[in-house]
Amino acid sequence: MNKSIIFLGFLIFLILDAEPAKGAFRKILASRTENCSVRLPRIEQIPYRCVRWVDETAKLPFWRNSLGFQFGRLSRSQWQILTQTYAAWHNAKLLAPYNPQQNYELLDFMPPTLQALDRHRFYAQARMLDARRSSSPKIQLATNCWGTVYEVLRLARRPSVESPVLFATAAQPMLETLRAISTPANDQQPGDILLLSHRHGQREYLDHVVSIVDRGLFFEKAGTGDEVPYRFVAADTLTQIWNPAIFRYEVRRPLANVALPPPSDRFSLKQQPVLELPLPELGRWRSHLTVVEDADAPPTLLWMQTLPPLERTLGRYRLPPAAYRAAELWPNPQ
Repeated sequence: MNKSIIFLGFLIFLILDAEPAKGAFRKILASRTENCSVRLPRIEQIPYRCVRWVDETAKLPFWRNSLGFQFGRLSRSQWQILTQTYAAWHNAKLLAPYNPQQNYELLDFMPPTLQALDRHRFYAQARMLDARRSSSPKIQLATNCWGTVYEVLRLARRPSVESPVLFATAAQPMLETLRAISTPANDQQPGDILLLSHRHGQREYLDHVVSIVDRGLFFEKAGTGDEVPYRFVAADTLTQIWNPAIFRYEVRRPLANVALPPPSDRFSLKQQPVLELPLPELGRWRSHLTVVEDADAPPTLLWMQTLPPLERTLGRYRLPPAAYRAAELWPNPQ
């Protein structure tokens, strides 16, 4: 497979081709379910089943598979082991209390944001900032891999459940931010992040970011476009897409004492006063917008939108109904 095509397919500018008037989540429906052999190295003493959900409707072969790990009913001591293993890096008090009648999955030990997003797609939407004026700037509501990881990290240790902000932003500020709030790590622990990048000349380019769940197991939004999944993915799939001979793999451990600001306080236009955009009409909406610039195209304006409150059903956090309806999810900046 042509690696340059893969790389380009994950760039933020794919949103320019997004089908308009959607701006909502869709649950991924599996065409079939099959067993898989991916292991959880840290809890081999607890029985589990690895499940691969296969979506035959996926546009590209490497977006077809999503992984899950099923434990069934657990003893309290097993539940405590899993909580200590996979929830130590986030606020475990937000998880549902132990229930001896529940059939548990690995997802149940993840932070609320990750629970809600798993096995979904987000369909981007474009609109004019002011629909009454033909000259009004076009804005996009889209998400990508590093926007997802940023929100998982930002909300992981919050004292109460908060909804993530849907956003994507330019690669360089995100690369600088993620490195500033983390340190290099020699192993992979739950809660670490993996940065994938490449160099061209003297410059380094961020290509992809994933959350580390266990050694060789990751959670990702697989890119920016409409069809890419939020999912658990194994190392073999990741390296198939992102060839280690081409891309740099960098494991980072987030600093425990660093609180990440909301995306609007770090990446919005109000934080970029030197940015010269011929868009004076943005006015007060600058705090809701970020920008991706390209030398060969006009700047792409991206909206930052907080999801409606997450819901908890049968012990697991889920997206609210409004997240599946474009009219309710898309902001009204007028």
